[in-house]
Amino acid sequence: MNCTIKCPIQSVDDPRLVFLQTFVKKLMTWKNRVEQNHKGEDKRLLAAPTLVGLVFTTNNFIELCRQLLHRHDISYVCLHTFTQDNLEAFFGNLRQLGRRSQNPDIFQASFGIQHITQRKIIKHVKGGNTTFGKKNAWTTVSEEPIEKKKRASFL
Repeated sequence: MNCTIKCPIQSVDDPRLVFLQTFVKKLMTWKNRVEQNHKGEDKRLLAAPTLVGLVFTTNNFIELCRQLLHRHDISYVCLHTFTQDNLEAFFGNLRQLGRRSQNPDIFQASFGIQHITQRKIIKHVKGGNTTFGKKNAWTTVSEEPIEKKKRASFL
């Protein structure tokens, strides 16, 4: 096993995936109860984009784990290794090519995708929330473990 955590997910019936499913159901129940019992009091809920994003991400995360575990060549899934930095960097670069257009048409999007993928360029987006090391995220993948941070001593 290559996973650094002690208990990777090895089954679609893992209690952690079940917890995530019940978590989504509880969020939706909370939303429905607030809408029924406290109309107009949106402050009792998470912000709408946050709630939608949380439900969307959690559902897709569960489904991704299921699909990976149903493959014959994958025996476990390490949840802590999932990251969306490369995806965020890709779309950040795509927005940058479109001059930060909030609603690009199909031609602008296809040009940007073609430009990025053919030239294998992905760079740090000014004002973005992704970070890269010295290597290009598109052309190199490292299997080297990350250095452990030393704990600060307060004595």
